[in-house]
Amino acid sequence: MLQMVTGASDGTVRLDRARLELDGSAIGALLDIIKALFDYDDLDQIVSIKMNVELASMVDRSANRQKIVFTLLKEVNKQGRAAELLYWLWQERLNVPEFRQTVERYCPRGLQDPSKRNWDEAQKICGSIKLIGSKLHDPKVRIRIAPHRDDLEKLMNEIDRLANYKRLHDVLQTIQFSHYPDIAESAKIFRTDPDAESALDQHMFQVQELLKTAERSAKALPSVAGLQKEQLGWVKALKTSIDILSNAMHRSDLEVTAAVRSLKELIAQQPPRINRRLTYVAEELPICPLIDTLEDVIVAVDADDRAAKDLQSGLRSLQNLLPEFNGTVEEHKQWQEIENEFLGTDDFIEQGNAAAVEEFKELWPWAKSRVETLAQASPNAKWAILAREQSRAIDKDFPDNMVPIRTMFAAYRRTVLFHFFQVDRSLRSQCEAVLEIRRPLRLLLARVKDDDS
Repeated sequence: MLQMVTGASDGTVRLDRARLELDGSAIGALLDIIKALFDYDDLDQIVSIKMNVELASMVDRSANRQKIVFTLLKEVNKQGRAAELLYWLWQERLNVPEFRQTVERYCPRGLQDPSKRNWDEAQKICGSIKLIGSKLHDPKVRIRIAPHRDDLEKLMNEIDRLANYKRLHDVLQTIQFSHYPDIAESAKIFRTDPDAESALDQHMFQVQELLKTAERSAKALPSVAGLQKEQLGWVKALKTSIDILSNAMHRSDLEVTAAVRSLKELIAQQPPRINRRLTYVAEELPICPLIDTLEDVIVAVDADDRAAKDLQSGLRSLQNLLPEFNGTVEEHKQWQEIENEFLGTDDFIEQGNAAAVEEFKELWPWAKSRVETLAQASPNAKWAILAREQSRAIDKDFPDNMVPIRTMFAAYRRTVLFHFFQVDRSLRSQCEAVLEIRRPLRLLLARVKDDDS
């Protein structure tokens, strides 16, 4: 619930930063069921991993459970994140219908997936930006925008950079999951199977087309600090790899095998690097100036103006979107550390040589502990249950009998990386929501610039 305060002298309104989603009766009902279902450690894991907040920063751990839950609900309610907390709590207790019914009654938004909800929020934000553009003829509005112009230009540039990294990320992922498996399989049999030869040609053509998109995105990145050069480097290397494979098809099987191996190594190395860039840009995205702009424009709009309500809705959406976006970025970073380590275990799984075995012995205790820690945020999820079972099976033979562990770890790694893929998809979905802001923001800035010239 937005709280508006009407100015006595000019009839304008200002928007209080509090965005209360829960009233007193809702907090009371939710308090009773949450304290019965979750202890301090449960809540700490969920808010830390899913919301990027330390529980100890909001509540006194030495307090009784009722006081802890009451204080937590009050704090997330003030921050506009009550629905987000309730959604993640619900995901942990899907087998408790009473909890779902309570959330549905008192905060229906708590049953909506944040990634899908963010898309709706983005549309409201876009509408509010367009409204600002339609109000530029009003001197009271225009003077409120002027101080934020440079910051909004910076936000526009960073959103463009985010878009380009996301496009590069998507190209790599499409090659890795949609094309490489068939390329590797068809390369084994194309000499005796005409259909496989045709499929191989088709996949290589499609990869080359994807790389044209990647090249355009890489060239659109800033040339400073080698950012553009870094991305153009792997695009060029992949193009060369596809050309080598195409030429090798007319030569020996050994050359074809070598070309496929080279392609595999390239597409295995790059996604973590792109992920790091994408995550960094997302983490540093300067959205707060847009919040400030909306708040200032709302102050300048007459209380009885029909646009005031839509501007307030856009501001509320932006304030809801930002913490959820930041929380997903943080979760993605934590899983990315695990992915980076797991991608270096191919030699252990495929060959099991002495050096790879020793490296795995050092890696396993750390990797198992990190996955267990992150899994505590969703201990009842199917992937978490399966990962625990697979981990116990590995521990039975570790470290004395490493031969069966290679197969067991391959299955464990698939389970964990598939979950990271879901986290990655959630981040990309939220990035897409943020990218929706680009067009109306660009049009607004262009109009402000034209009017000033």
